[in-house]
Amino acid sequence: MADNRTIPWDEVVAALHAVLTTLVARGQYPAGHPAVERADATASNGMTRLLTGMAELVVALVENEYVVAERPMPELRDRIPGFAEAMLRHDIECLVFVRGVTRAEFSVLASALVEPRAEDPARARERLQASLPHILLRFVELKRDDAQDDQVTAPSLVPGVRAMLDSIARELEKGARIDEDAVRATARGVLEGCVSRTVPLQLRAYDPTDDLPAHVVNTAVMTCAMLLETGIPDDVCVEGAAAALLHDIGTLLLPEAIRGMPEPLLDEQGRKAYRYHPILGARALLLSGAPGMWVEAALQHHRGIDLQGYPALDSDRPPHEIARIVALANFVERRRTILSGMQDEPEQVITRCTALLGHYFDARCIALFMRALGVFPPGTTVQLSTGESAVVTRVHAGEPMRPRVRVLSGPNAGKKLDLREFDALEGRYLRSIVQAIAPPLAVRA
Repeated sequence: MADNRTIPWDEVVAALHAVLTTLVARGQYPAGHPAVERADATASNGMTRLLTGMAELVVALVENEYVVAERPMPELRDRIPGFAEAMLRHDIECLVFVRGVTRAEFSVLASALVEPRAEDPARARERLQASLPHILLRFVELKRDDAQDDQVTAPSLVPGVRAMLDSIARELEKGARIDEDAVRATARGVLEGCVSRTVPLQLRAYDPTDDLPAHVVNTAVMTCAMLLETGIPDDVCVEGAAAALLHDIGTLLLPEAIRGMPEPLLDEQGRKAYRYHPILGARALLLSGAPGMWVEAALQHHRGIDLQGYPALDSDRPPHEIARIVALANFVERRRTILSGMQDEPEQVITRCTALLGHYFDARCIALFMRALGVFPPGTTVQLSTGESAVVTRVHAGEPMRPRVRVLSGPNAGKKLDLREFDALEGRYLRSIVQAIAPPLAVRA
């Protein structure tokens, strides 16, 4: 933070007034009008000039009064009328303009602020932050958000999914139609859990007797979270979650000797047989009359966007976007699972995904994952820089390393902490994640 005595306060007020003008212009002219474009350019140029002499400009509302760069400025209520109301309408209590802010970011911010309050504010504000890398938003912690974090985790979906998969496998072996309503009902439960934040990812170890149900539940949760981040309708999220629940159904149709075993544990002959499971699953779903999206996910989730994975097909049609999302969720889930006492650290998982860009995955899917689930997805147990252990309860779009957590032990046990809390005087975050830790119940030989 720059020394208050050196801050050009007249320029600060002028820059903030220019930001207000971007809102006023949108109230008088349609999108794309030259007046709107000029307002955005003026705001961007003014803030850019101001930030050449300071790294950031913090504009906060404290008890409904402006505090700018730690200086109370109640007079701004009259000088930039309506701007505070726009911030509060969207639960924004602080804006941090960082050096490097662009005209496009001012356009996104202004367009969002003039809109009515969203029906789902939490999802809307997380998508907004993801579009503003140089304008950091701090939101009022709403009571309903606290209530979500305090909710008891919903009963595990795994037992119901286990029964559903067993039933579907029997129907597929007979060539009968599967119960699509039952699959969608389960997928709707995944969606509701993602929206209410009551279905965190399970940290789990490979179970040789019953691995598939927990695997597909985690895959469906990640798939649904990423689809929600795109803003698509809920019914499409349900179809995507359903496709994720059935993406590995072909493994139940493999020879009994390798059925239910992950590929790394198989010998060469077993791996050759294992790699037929996408064809087995897709063919069975197709013959049963299942929706095309479910068939697509079962067939394409190991094929990659460069089509060099498996199965090898004559078609050069790349996988559908939802199938790509399922593929990424499937990969991450397998890398997170403890296998023979080993698993990837969360940062390693992201590194592995990035290394496969252009081959198995595309940048859009990885960006969706980071916005929706962060580096440490909800349910991950972590060690903080204070020595405390905590569990991640939610992530913040645009800040994948700084989720919200609940402390598990010690004097702060049960306390909810936001790892975005920053000490401006010392120039550091109050807490950071040091590493992920496997809870005792998740560690299995």
